This record gives sequence, structure tokens and C-alpha cells, in this order.
Amino acid sequence: MLNYELFRKVVAPEYASKSDAELDLFATEAECEVAEKKWGCKYDRAVALITAHLIAMSERAKNSGTGSSGTGQLTKVKVGQLERTFDAGSDEEKKSGSYNLTIYGKEFIRIRKQLLKGPIFVSC
Repeated sequence: MLNYELFRKVVAPEYASKSDAELDLFATEAECEVAEKKWGCKYDRAVALITAHLIAMSERAKNSGTGSSGTGQLTKVKVGQLERTFDAGSDEEKKSGSYNLTIYGKEFIRIRKQLLKGPIFVSC
């Protein structure tokens, strides 16, 4: 369940006017991206960040008129027989998908990296 107070006051005050029902739709999707067991005490913040990211991406797609494919990354252009392919970002950006396209996604990635740090033990 999305913490509305955290979301509206801290994470994304610019979306404070969104209805609870609309926030719940995006939060339901966000919860699929975050495992509470792995995120622990940062779970609520992660869900709020992904919720804001999904809203931002949705609004970006609406405003660009490109529907759900409005990522802003042009990777291939074909005119007649001529075709050109472009690099759509660094390897790190490619691994993170659309998260690098919003401030919320970037913050999610930053926190995720903190959680992944630490010793790795290998047993035989």
C-alpha cells in the first residue's frame, strides 16, 4: 500500500493533486518492481519512487503523443534502403531501462545500488 503522505509531501509533491485511486493504479504496478523482503525499511520509499516514475513516464508519453512507447530514445532510422542505428546510451543506462529517464528512477537506481553493495560470499 502506497504511503500517500510520504508520496505527496516528500517524493513527488508535484503529483499531490492526483487522486488516491489514480495513485493506487500506478502503485500497484510499482509494487511488482520491488520485493519488500529485499528492500526492508526502504520498501515504502522504493514503491513511492517507482510510482512517481511511472506517472512521469505516462505523462511524458501523453504529452509527446507517442503513446506507451515515448521513451525518447531513437535507436534506428530507416529511409528507403538506407538504415542507421544509434547507440541509445551507456551500458549502465541500458541495464536500467527507462529508470534513467526520470529523477525518480535515478533515485531508485541509486538506492538499489546501495542495497546491492556489500560482501559476496561464494561457497563450494
